Amino acid sequence: SGGYYIAAAGEVSFADPATVTGSIGVIYQGLNVRELLNKIGVEATTVTAGRLKDIGSPFRPMTDEERDLVQSLLDDVHEQFIEAVATGRGMDIEEVAELADGRIFSGREAHAVGLVDEIGGLRQAIRHAGELGGIEGEPRAVMYGGVSLLDALFGGPTELHPFLLLFSPLAARATQLLQ
Repeated sequence: SGGYYIAAAGEVSFADPATVTGSIGVIYQGLNVRELLNKIGVEATTVTAGRLKDIGSPFRPMTDEERDLVQSLLDDVHEQFIEAVATGRGMDIEEVAELADGRIFSGREAHAVGLVDEIGGLRQAIRHAGELGGIEGEPRAVMYGGVSLLDALFGGPTELHPFLLLFSPLAARATQLLQ
């Protein structure tokens, strides 16, 4: 959902038909391991300055006051998320709120409900960016930051190909191991 939060503000958004996107919602999860620790003879000690500093501590149950405070925070952040999507996508808040129950969408579904503009992958997005930038013909994208297997074998950055992106972390690790 964080990725979609950022993408929603984009001028044009692309999604592969089978991508998983959306998830417009906010979640907080916590554990209470107090009884488990008691069974094995472990006792936790917590010292705080501030009555609510240890909200969500795994060493005790959450109080009603704390649960209400966390719920209020999540509701506020969820509202901000909905507003950001509505603004970024040019949609009515009510329309986004209908979709903002945390569910995920395929790229095709997201396109159908207006959460993305275009169906396509990285190559289509690069072409579109090239058009916006006035590049004639096929734009050349260069990958920086990691060392691909082709970089290691032939030197220098390689032309970006979606298939190679699948293997770039693996290639970088293999290169490290070979050195």
